[in-house]
This record gives sequence, C-alpha cells and structure tokens, in this order.
Amino acid sequence: MSERNRVAPNVRGLRRLIRFPWRSRTRVRRDIDDEFQFHLDMRVAELRARGVPPETAHSEALRRFGDMSDAREYCRTMDERFNDEQQRRDVFSELASDLRYALRQMRRSPAFTTLAIVTLALGIGATTAIFSVVNRLLLDPIPYPDGDRIVNLNRSNLQGNMYVTPTPKLVEAWRKGAHSLEAIATFGWKEAIVASGDDPENVNAGTLSSDVLRLLGVAPVVGRPFLPEDTKVGAPKVVLLGHGMWRRRFAGAKDVVGQTLTIDGAPHTIVGVMPSDFTVPFMDGGVRQIWLPLEDNPDAAGAQALAKVRPGVDRDRLNRELSDVMAALAVTQPEYKEWKALALRPQDYLGSGTRDTLLVLLGAVAMVLLIACANVANLLLARASTREREFAIRAALGAGRWRIGRQLLTESMLLALAGGALGLFVAYRGLDVIVALRPDRLADLDEVTLSPTVLLVSIGLTLLTGVLFGLAPAMLASAHDIGHALKSTTRSAAGHVAARRFRSALVIGEVCLSVMLLVGAGLLVRTMVEMQRADIGFDPAGLTSARFQLPDGRYPKREQRRVVYGQIMQRLRGIPGVGDVTWAMGVPPQTGMIFGDLEIEGISFRKDEHVSALWSQFATPEYFKLLRLPVVAGRPFGRDTVNHEILINEAMAKHYWPNATAVGRRLRLGAKEDWSTIVGVVRDVRVPSTGRRKGGSMDYQMYFPFAEDFESATLIIRPNGTIPDLARLLSREASAIDPGIRVRDVSTVASQLSNELAGPRFNMSLLIAFAGLALVLATVGLYGVIAYSVTQRTREMGIRLALGAGQPAVLRLVMSQGARLTAVGLVAGLLAAAALTRVMVSMLYGVSALDPVTFVLVGAVLGLVAVLASYFPARRATRVDPVVALRAD
Repeated sequence: MSERNRVAPNVRGLRRLIRFPWRSRTRVRRDIDDEFQFHLDMRVAELRARGVPPETAHSEALRRFGDMSDAREYCRTMDERFNDEQQRRDVFSELASDLRYALRQMRRSPAFTTLAIVTLALGIGATTAIFSVVNRLLLDPIPYPDGDRIVNLNRSNLQGNMYVTPTPKLVEAWRKGAHSLEAIATFGWKEAIVASGDDPENVNAGTLSSDVLRLLGVAPVVGRPFLPEDTKVGAPKVVLLGHGMWRRRFAGAKDVVGQTLTIDGAPHTIVGVMPSDFTVPFMDGGVRQIWLPLEDNPDAAGAQALAKVRPGVDRDRLNRELSDVMAALAVTQPEYKEWKALALRPQDYLGSGTRDTLLVLLGAVAMVLLIACANVANLLLARASTREREFAIRAALGAGRWRIGRQLLTESMLLALAGGALGLFVAYRGLDVIVALRPDRLADLDEVTLSPTVLLVSIGLTLLTGVLFGLAPAMLASAHDIGHALKSTTRSAAGHVAARRFRSALVIGEVCLSVMLLVGAGLLVRTMVEMQRADIGFDPAGLTSARFQLPDGRYPKREQRRVVYGQIMQRLRGIPGVGDVTWAMGVPPQTGMIFGDLEIEGISFRKDEHVSALWSQFATPEYFKLLRLPVVAGRPFGRDTVNHEILINEAMAKHYWPNATAVGRRLRLGAKEDWSTIVGVVRDVRVPSTGRRKGGSMDYQMYFPFAEDFESATLIIRPNGTIPDLARLLSREASAIDPGIRVRDVSTVASQLSNELAGPRFNMSLLIAFAGLALVLATVGLYGVIAYSVTQRTREMGIRLALGAGQPAVLRLVMSQGARLTAVGLVAGLLAAAALTRVMVSMLYGVSALDPVTFVLVGAVLGLVAVLASYFPARRATRVDPVVALRAD
C-alpha cells in the first residue's frame, strides 16, 4: 500500500471527528498534480491510439501541453487563493451564525442571561478595581515617561530604619560624582497665604528647583517653567499656578501670564499654569494649588531629592556609588560620617504591611472571580444538559464535536464580553468607593484611574474568563452519545455522570475559596475589635488639639516665642468652656522621634543593642495630668528646665532596670550632649498599630520639658463644656495677637485615634465585601446543584414516595448531598486557610493567624448556609406527586 493510502484513513477519521470544511494547502497541491497528471495520461493515450509510438507519444504530449510547471503553479495559486477566500467566508459566516444563535439563546432565557452577566460583572469589576489600585501603588506608581527609573534620594542611618532629606551640599556632590544618575532635582512643600480681598486663603504650595519639570518630562499648559535664575537668592518672585487655582481664580484665562498674585504678603508674577493632573512623585499631598521656586541656597536645611537613574543601573549599584560620594564628602565634613545613601521607589515607602495588604486583596478578589466563573460554568452545564437532544440532532446531521463545542464557546464568550462591559462600570464605581474608604497613608489612591494598562488587563481577563467557564461545558456537552440521546425519551436518574461530577467539584471549589475569604475577613474583624479594646495608656475622651504655627522668622529668640505662647494660653483660657490647657509638641498618636546614640550611665551596650532613635515628646508639667497619663514612679517635670530632667515610659524602665528603679539614673543621646536625669516613669502609651512587633527600641518613649525652641507647637485642651465653632475661636484669638499666626489641624484626639484605625478598617471593609460576595455566590452554586439534582431525579423521587418512603427520608436524602459537598469544601478550605493566613500577619493585631475562634465561627456559618441552601430544594422534592412523576416522560 502506498504512503498516501496508509495516511488517508487516519486523515479521513480526523476529518470526520472535527469536520474540516476546507482543504489544506498540501491537499490543494496534490489535487492539482493529480489533475494535470490525468490530462497528460489522457493525451498520451489519445496519441498512442493514433499509432504514435509510446516513447514519442509521451514527449509529444508534453510538447503540446507547453510549460506545464508554469501552468501547474498558476493553477495552484488560483486554487489556494480560492480556498483561502472560501475559508474566510466560511469562518465569518459560521461565526455570524454562531453569534445569531447565541443571541437567540440569551433572549430565550433572560433570567439565566441576567444572572450570568451580573455574576461575571461583579467578579471582573472587583478584580479590575483592585488591580487598578495595585497597578497605581506597586506596579506603575510614577505615571511619567521612564517612571520606573525615578527614585527619591535619602540619607539613611547605618541600620537603614531612618531616612533624612539630603542637604544642598550633598545633592550637589551627588550631581557631580554619581555617574549612575541621568538627572537630579530637588523639591519641597509648605503652607502659604494667598491674598483674597479681606479673607486670605491658606493653600498648599509646592517648591521646585528649575530642573524638576525637565526630569519628569512635563511642561506647563500655559507659559513657561521655572528657569535657573528664578531660584537664585534675591531673584524676582514668580509663581506657577496649579490647574485648579487657575480655573477657580482666573476662570482659565490664557492671558494670566504676567499678572500678579500676592503670596505671604509679597507680590509674585505668574509665569505659567501646570497641567490638571500634575503631581511630583514622593510629595505628600499630591496636587498643589501653587508652585514656587525652591531657593538655591547651599546653606539651607535640605529638601527632597528626585533623581532619574541611567538605563541598566540597578539600585544596589546606585546606593554603593552614592554612599561612596558621601564617604568622600565626610572626609572634610564629619556630619556625613555615620550615614549611608539610600535610593527609594514609591513602593518602598508603603512598607511591607501595605504591600502585603494589597497583594492579599488582589488574591481575595481573584478568588471571587474564580467563584464567579465556577458559578457561570455550573449554569452553563445545567442548561447544556437540557439541550442534549439538540446537540445529538446536530451531530447526526453532520456537526462535529468541534462545531458543537465552538457554538457553546461562542455563547460563553458573548456572556463574558457582556459581563466584562458591565464589569468596567462596576470597577469605575468601585474605585469611587475604595477612594472614599481609603486611609490617609494611601492618598495616592485619589489619582487611581482605569488606565490603558488596566483596560487591556480587563479585556484579557474577560476573554480568559469566557474560556474558563465555557470550555468544560463545551467539552462535556459535545461528548454525548448520539444514539443514546436520540433514543432516550426520559431523563436519566442523575443526568450526565461526568457533568454531574464536574458540577459537584465546582461547588466544592467554591465552598473552599469562600472559607478562605471568610477566615481572612474574620481575622480582620477580630483585629478591629482588639484594636478598639486596646488600652492606649491615657484618656482621650474630650481632648482636643490644635497646631499653632508662628510666622517664619518673626520670633527668632526663645524669649519672644515664650511670650507669644503665654499670650495665646492666657487669651484661650478666657473662652467659655475651655478647661485645662497645655502646650506640647504633639499628642498621641501625633508624637515625634528623637535621634542620637543612646548612652546610659553605668550600662555598656553590645553592638547589636545600639539604639539611635526613640519616640519622644516635649511636654509641660501639666501634660500628664491633662491627658490622665499616670506617672507610676517619681514625679513630673519641675518648672526649671535647666536641670535637664526627663521622664521615660515603663517599657524602657523595665528593659534597662528590670530589678531596680529608673528614677535618678542618667542618660544622654550622643557623647557631645549633656547628661539628663530621669525624674519619673510614666505609663506606656501604645496606639494600636497592625504589623508592629512588641518590644525593641520602637516601644521606648522619652519625655523632655517643653521649651520654646520651636516655631510650631500643639495646644491640648480638655474642655469642661461644649465649645461651638472652636476652630474659628482659636483663629480669632491667635490673630488678635499676630495676624500671621496660623491655626491648623483642630480636631479631637478621639478622631485622630480613629484615623489610626482607618487602615485596618479599610482592609476589613474590602475583605468582608469580597467574602460576603463569595459566600453569596457559593450559596447560589450549592443551591443550583441541589435544585438541578432534584429536577433530574424527579422520577426517582416519585418512585421512592410511591414505594412508601416518607417525606423525612427524602428530605434527608437530598440534604445529605449538600452536606457532603459542603463538608469536603469546608475541610479543604480550612486547611488552605491555615496555610495561607500566615501572609496576613502584618495586617493583624492582638490575634493569631490561626485564631481558633475565627475558624470555628467560619465553619458554623458555612454549615448554616449549606443547610439553608439544601433545605429548599429538598423540601420541593418531598412535595413531588408520585402519579405525576411516574406519568411524566
């Protein structure tokens, strides 16, 4: 047998299986060769019949044919072109037919279509919204060209746990000596007063060096950017307007350039307007209303440094090079000796806890999407089982398995596209909800949008879900036996066995994923409860704080500031309702840190015990009484601050003097500092915070006497009555002393503590929403499987009832099916949750990742839901009329 004959049966079998509607290129070429050979053989036979010798007949036939290879190639080309066109026509024709049929099926079952589309929209929309957040904060946080090469340069202590802005001298050294940098610029921010008639307006202002915009690749929409001469000391004052300020104050006028704006009492010439979405990476607060030149002063305290790294340079190499430059500078300037350089991306400032939170939320929403896909796959399998005879008839008329499967895939893809389109709307509205719930530390979420990258991912996700939930139903539905389906006049006892098992597996998977999400949500709920019950060490009830900012440079001496602070205190005590009042540098949770090498008289430290940063507070003697913060040993400060008295908290006292009193001991921060005497030990102030381990120097707190060394201080009030419009009253009394004094951040301490819970509350709200959605979808899936099983087994139920089975027995029979599926999914889910909740440790407070209470409660909730989801189909099964069931086809 020839090779062609050996291959042909296999090819014909394959063609019968998948019904190729067209010829391959190899088949086209073979058919052309056969056709030409046939005509050549016929011409040879004709010549031989005329008496031409065989040898001459063949050569004569070839001569009369002419250039056979050219003719053959021409025919091959024409036939292949025709075949390709036919293929395209067939593909588009069949696709149009599949789409029309799919639309008819969707219109025929509006309830099914609506449920499937809404389910997919919720899954795709939630996933798209969370991916938008992850993309903005982790994957592409700087929305500028080459944003992945833009970093923030810092000085860091040798332990790497403290960052300080670089000085202008250090920035200039980096600019000259760091060859890994393509560009470097500096920026800052401050508050400013813009004159507006008789009512000055306080605005947030950004300060930029002349090369910031060039580094970011941004240009003003009107006017020009800052020039190097604008940043010189004593240069004419100019300003760039933020887009919002331009629209609000100047109605978007194009001729705004050249006009003046009075800022902090001085006229500034407007030189340009920035784009509406312009922000500077790493700048707190995002979009600014005005932008001022950052003065080029080498003796300034320092500013944030923005840099663009050259392509191909990794950050380890960059940090080494920057540190080498700093080390060379430290030879002549020792203040840089105990520091190293650190280049950071925006992701690094989020901290491991926030990164873990975002990844957990992304994983959670991916689970919701999988549950949604499983639910729709269950719906499609249920509907496919009712169309078994339809598929059998189509197969009998010549449709291959691929043709039937393609029809079902078309239907699933159409559902996916509709769900994806609605999902984009869900994502758009969901982002509004996420932004409304976001904590203060995630201010960058205000800039999150459905970017082109996110839209592409959403489209890909839509297509992938269409394949995921459509492939299995298509394969199972197209694999039915034609003869059995056409002969069968009654439904099987339990439907197609493979489809039934697959649907059960889907429900088990849904329950498993739901358990994991519910455990995660339960742990966060327990975290919130523990944080709200935590003992913070003082009584915040009724406390109100306000920050007073003295005008820059107007009170350069301590005595001048002491007089002003005293006048403010005296005037405020005259306001009705104001009770106890005191000054401090802050109030928990808004406290500060103090830096320096801790030395304790009589105690030697090992290298690994070195402490260079502690929580600090500058407070008056009345501070502890007003906050109701107990002094557990010793006494508060005296009035004389010359004696260098300090107080420490219990954690620090117990660590360094576990078996003795800390009162009377001496310590200092740095060898060049004076020794300070501990006069008292106060109770620990612990503001609840997720992801922070107890113990270590970050739990040590030091209290220093409040001295008028600062131009900004916090006033703490414990009123003895209601004070309406307190912020206005504080501003009025401050302005009566000096109109330049600004009053900021007037709020209750309770609200500030509540803001500390905003992050955990944000995490909890989102995960509860996802877990609740997953639970609903899993419940619907379980209900659908049980209800479908009852429908398929109607005849069986009728026989059981006719033979004497009681309704309780039938009820137990049906509910046991749901119990088995739930039990398997519950056990698998609890085991998976026990393994995966470890990644949530940074999100928890006061509760273990393996908290038994949470696991038991989740199991009980799932059990109750399973009972409810199984009960209603089971009750319907007990009401089957045996006569009607046995009479039915």
